[in-house]
Amino acid sequence: NLPGAGGASFNCAGIKFMHNPSNIVVRNNEIYDIPANVGMHLKYGGEGQNNLIEGNTFHDCGRPVYGSNSNWTFTRNLVYDSGLIWQEGSNVAIFENTFDESGVFFRGGSNIDVFGNIFSNSAYPISIDSGVTGGGTGGGYPNYDLSPLSLHDNCFWTASGKIYVYSKYQPPIYYTLPQAQGTFNQEQNSLF
Repeated sequence: NLPGAGGASFNCAGIKFMHNPSNIVVRNNEIYDIPANVGMHLKYGGEGQNNLIEGNTFHDCGRPVYGSNSNWTFTRNLVYDSGLIWQEGSNVAIFENTFDESGVFFRGGSNIDVFGNIFSNSAYPISIDSGVTGGGTGGGYPNYDLSPLSLHDNCFWTASGKIYVYSKYQPPIYYTLPQAQGTFNQEQNSLF
């Protein structure tokens, strides 16, 4: 178990892998009590290879995982009572996880596959920033390009019915599952 120091500064993390982390396996841990910070940081210095985060429980973390390097897999984890996982790298797979009062924030990268996850009780399980979408506006709406993302076969339960938020613009723009399927051609075979 890896408890954090509650109220720590943003630059502190429960686990921090720096300078091209490669061949890292983090499996079957409980990472918790880091409310103002990052549970696990995969960052600093380029392209890691073959990193696996599997079978862990993350809770009470400001950001459970901040993955800005590339080539990592996040699978079979339980994430609850936490902020959003931040994903900025390329060649990333996020699958077969359970997110309760949490979700995933996409800020950049390419070749990102998100499937087979369960999202429950989250205000906005999928958050998309301009680093992924390409930005631009047309008639007051963003010019969307979600081609770097593949989101499919996920299951959503939210009280609002909204699963996506495009957070670059204020106020944010929210989408339901049918809108995500029709507008973005994403979330095929997903359930709400």
